[in-house]
Amino acid sequence: DKGLDLMVSVLAVLKAGAAYVLVDPDHPESRISYVLEDTGTRLVITTSDHRDRVGKPGHQAVLCLDDQGVREALGAASPAAPGVEVPGDALMYVLYTSGTTGVPKGVMVEHRAFGLVLAGMRARYFADREALSTYSVTSHVFDIFGLEYGLPLCTGGSVELASDIPTNLHCGAYDFLQMTSSVCELMLDRLENVPSDLLLLVGGERLPR
Repeated sequence: DKGLDLMVSVLAVLKAGAAYVLVDPDHPESRISYVLEDTGTRLVITTSDHRDRVGKPGHQAVLCLDDQGVREALGAASPAAPGVEVPGDALMYVLYTSGTTGVPKGVMVEHRAFGLVLAGMRARYFADREALSTYSVTSHVFDIFGLEYGLPLCTGGSVELASDIPTNLHCGAYDFLQMTSSVCELMLDRLENVPSDLLLLVGGERLPR
């Protein structure tokens, strides 16, 4: 699920020098199994609520973050960075298409490519700002989720993760918001205390107005 454990898990995987693929537990089990098998996933990080939906037993090791033993082991682990060097051409994550025209297709994204996107966005839109903050309404399995967490964390800012569209959103603390045009239609009248320099990034669908 989209939340603190998801973000910590993503960062932990990257610090360990591995790559990740994000899975929506609400997707059909056939799609989840396909993604895990297609990527050759060796470790699934999840919670007990979704344990039975993460593939065939024996194919991947499963780490349930809400398991008491796992919590205790993680609490006793060293907080020091692993010291793993990751080259720019190393795989960072795999993103899967919707699969509406057939089976989902995986797109492999390297660290260098991801870093260049963040650097380009910052130079073009936020050259005069330091720490950036945002409110993430994007599904964590969409490609633009990387920008939502990447820009804030790489600049020393913060990202607030949302699992649902809020009734009202106070925008005073945010530098940018990112959403599809359909979500924008729902959100525009719910935005409050909007700064004059708030950047609204809208795309992925046809703009109705």
